[in-house]
Amino acid sequence: MLNPPLDCPSCGLRAKVDSAYCAECGFPIGQLRGEKADPLIGRTLAGGYRIVDRIARGSMGEVFRAEQANLGRAVAVKVMSPTLVADPQMVSRFHNEARAASSLNHPNCVRVYDYGETPDGRPYIVMELLQGQELAALLARDRQPPVSRVLDITLQVLSALDEAHGLGVVHRDLKPENVFVLPQRGGGDLVKVVDFGLAKLKSNSRATSGSGLVFGTPEYMAPEQAM
Repeated sequence: MLNPPLDCPSCGLRAKVDSAYCAECGFPIGQLRGEKADPLIGRTLAGGYRIVDRIARGSMGEVFRAEQANLGRAVAVKVMSPTLVADPQMVSRFHNEARAASSLNHPNCVRVYDYGETPDGRPYIVMELLQGQELAALLARDRQPPVSRVLDITLQVLSALDEAHGLGVVHRDLKPENVFVLPQRGGGDLVKVVDFGLAKLKSNSRATSGSGLVFGTPEYMAPEQAM
């Protein structure tokens, strides 16, 4: 059963259902629900990625903050849910995300550094750690941001999609929850398109969703994708 949403006691933002941390300020929302620490926390994965804490949870798995010891940098590690590992279709989709994102080298696309498996056989993706908020969280707080900001964010998203489409990658699940907005020191926003789990690669014309199944978010899905 999903946990009920909570308001962050630090900044007041309504946290997503089952979020471990506030998307706005990073407050550990999960502690308010009495959640136990994940067994991966404190472990070091192949490649020297030491898991520090969990920062998000989604339908495909969990995202952890980790430290890469040999380079001294913080990274994000997305680990597949143990309940999905036995499903070859879900594993293929997870691997597809890694392949799609790693093929992109663009300032508005999330960067993927590595791919591997935990000791218990769960696939994981190592990517850049984004210090910002989902566009969905931004819009929940400010329903009418300035037009100039809207245009800037939109143009950056389009730039990311243009790069992806030029390399034969179609996202197929673009929505505010999959767009991160990062504040810049000099002002303005840096936008990152994330979550390429449903992406279609030109080099692999077979859909990862399987025959007769439709994946995506109906409110943001292209009509031809639902057919």
